[in-house]
Amino acid sequence: MQGNPAMECSFVISGKTFDFRASDTNIWYKGTFSLREDTTPKQYIAVIGECAFPQYVGKTSMAIYQMKDGTLTITGNEPGNPAAPTAFDTPEAARMELKKP
Repeated sequence: MQGNPAMECSFVISGKTFDFRASDTNIWYKGTFSLREDTTPKQYIAVIGECAFPQYVGKTSMAIYQMKDGTLTITGNEPGNPAAPTAFDTPEAARMELKKP
């Protein structure tokens, strides 16, 4: 994750649901998602169903994603922000780089 590149996390997708957990047990999100593959970059739209931050429950998080060289990169804005990030290195967005174990 941006800001702490050594932080371990898991990101499990099953159907249209996701479960994200950081090594910091106070950071976790569960919900549903949809993909927009007709945009450049492609978009990942998550609806937060449960999380450690009550103010985000029920909100939508807009993100962009790419799969390159076996790494999934997702950059997302804070839940409730209706816009998707414009680039993978957008400073105010959270960025994750995930590799399959």
